Amino acid sequence: MKASFIFFLSLVYIMVFLCHWYIYFSLIRLLPINNLAWQKGLFILIVLLTSSYFVAHILVNWRATPFNRIIYFAVNFWVGLGVYIILALSYTWLIFLWLGYKSPSLTILFLLWAVLYAVYAVYNSMRINVKKINITIKNLPEYWQNKKIVQIADLHLGPVMRSGFLKKIIKKINLQKAELLVIVGDYFDGVKHEDTDLVRPLRKVETKQGIYFVYGNHDAYHGKQVVKKKLNDYQVKVLDNEIVTLHGLQLIGASYIGLDAGEKYDLQDLLKKINPKIPSIMLQHEPNKIKEIAASGVDLLLCGHTHHGQFWPYKYITRIIYKKFYAGLHYSGLLRVYTTSGIGTWGPPLRTGNRPEIAVITLQNI
Repeated sequence: MKASFIFFLSLVYIMVFLCHWYIYFSLIRLLPINNLAWQKGLFILIVLLTSSYFVAHILVNWRATPFNRIIYFAVNFWVGLGVYIILALSYTWLIFLWLGYKSPSLTILFLLWAVLYAVYAVYNSMRINVKKINITIKNLPEYWQNKKIVQIADLHLGPVMRSGFLKKIIKKINLQKAELLVIVGDYFDGVKHEDTDLVRPLRKVETKQGIYFVYGNHDAYHGKQVVKKKLNDYQVKVLDNEIVTLHGLQLIGASYIGLDAGEKYDLQDLLKKINPKIPSIMLQHEPNKIKEIAASGVDLLLCGHTHHGQFWPYKYITRIIYKKFYAGLHYSGLLRVYTTSGIGTWGPPLRTGNRPEIAVITLQNI
C-alpha cells in the first residue's frame, strides 16, 4: 500500500510539473522574454509552484494556523487560475498555429481574461443561492403536507471555508422555517485539525425535527468516528446505514464507504429494511446506484458530491460520470433524484456556471 501510494503521488507530481512546464514554455515563446536571467527566474518560480500544492497540504495538516491557511488558500487559488492560464495560452497557440498570427498583446489579453475570470469565480463561490423545489410524494402523511426540508451538502469546512461562512448559511436556513435540515455529506474538508468552531454554530439552526447527516468521502478522510462525535455533540443525528421514521415518513441514511480499514457495506442490506408501504426519503452522498434504489420503492433520493462540476470545464467530467444525475432534479421510474450543487468548494475556491446552493424542498401529496 505504501509503495503504491508513493507511485501515485509521484505520478501526480509529474503531471502537475508538466502543466507548469507548459505554462513556462508558452510564456517564453509567446511573450518577448529573451533575457536568460528572466527565463531562469521564471523556471525556478514554476518549479516552486509545482511543489507548493503538496507543501501547502502538509503545512495545513501539520498545523492549521492563520498563516498556513492563507498559504493553503493562495496555492489552491493558483491551481484554479493555472487551469485558466493553460486555456488562455492554448487559445493563443491555436491562433498562432492556424492563422500564423503571433501577438504578445493578444497573449497578454488572454492572460488578463484568465486572471479576471478566476477572481470572479472566487466571488461567485460565496454567492449562496436559495433554490426552492416542489416535490410530490404518493401517500405523503398529512403531517408533511407543504412542509419544508432544507438540503445542503459539500460544505468542506476547514482551512478555506470557516465558521463565518457556516453562520451565513445558517442565517439563510433559519429564514425558511423548515421542518428538517439534512446534510448529505462532506461537512468537513478532510484536514485533520478542524476544530469545534466549525460545528458550534449548528446550535443556532432552527428546525422542528432537527438535523440529520450522512457521511461523504471527505468525512471518511477526516475519520468517520471523529466526525460522528463532533456532530453528535451539537445535536446532529448521524444516519450510518440507518432508517428513522418521522411522523409516518421514512428517512434513510446510506453511508459513504471510504477509507476505514475492513469496512464492508452492501446497499441491498439497507434497501431490504425499507418498508415500501411507507413514503421514504433517502440521503446518499453520491448520486450512484440509482436503479437499485428506484427498484426498492424509495420516493425521493437526495444527493450531493458533484458540486455541479464546481468550475468550468470540470462540469463535463461530472456529467460523463453521473449522466443526467450530476445536478438538479431528475427521474428514474417513480424515483425522484435531486443532486444539489453543494455549498462549499474543494480544492480551488472557484465556482463558475453554478452557485453554492441551499435547496428548500416543499413536500406535497400526489
